Amino acid sequence: MFKIFIAALKGTGAFRFYLQPLMAFIRGIKHGRHDYQQGLSPLLSRLLGEEKLKDVFREGVHGVAPVLLIALLLDLYAQWEIFHYIHVVMTMLVLMLIVLIPYFIARDFTNRFCRLRNANES
Repeated sequence: MFKIFIAALKGTGAFRFYLQPLMAFIRGIKHGRHDYQQGLSPLLSRLLGEEKLKDVFREGVHGVAPVLLIALLLDLYAQWEIFHYIHVVMTMLVLMLIVLIPYFIARDFTNRFCRLRNANES
C-alpha cells in the first residue's frame, strides 16, 4: 500500500497533496478563531476530555466537510486515472492525512494561540 501512496504522489492530481492540506488548515484557523470567540475549549481538548467524543468529532468533521468532499472526489478520480481501480482503505487514509489531521491541528492550535494572546494582553 505504501508503494501505491508513493505512486499517487507522483501521478495525476499530485497537487491535491499540497492544496487540500492548505485548504483544511485555513478552514481550521477560521473555525479555531470562531471556537475562541464562542468561549469553547480547544477541539482536541474536547475530543480527549469529558465531552461526548461522537458529538465533538461530528462537529469537527462537519466543519471541514466541503474540503473533505472535494478531497474524496479528487482522490477517487486520481486513483482511477493512475491505477484503473479504487483502493477504499487508501482513500480513507489519504482523507485523514491530508484533510482531517491538518484541520483538527489548525483548529486546536488557533484556539490555543488566541487564548494565549488574550491572556498576555490582560
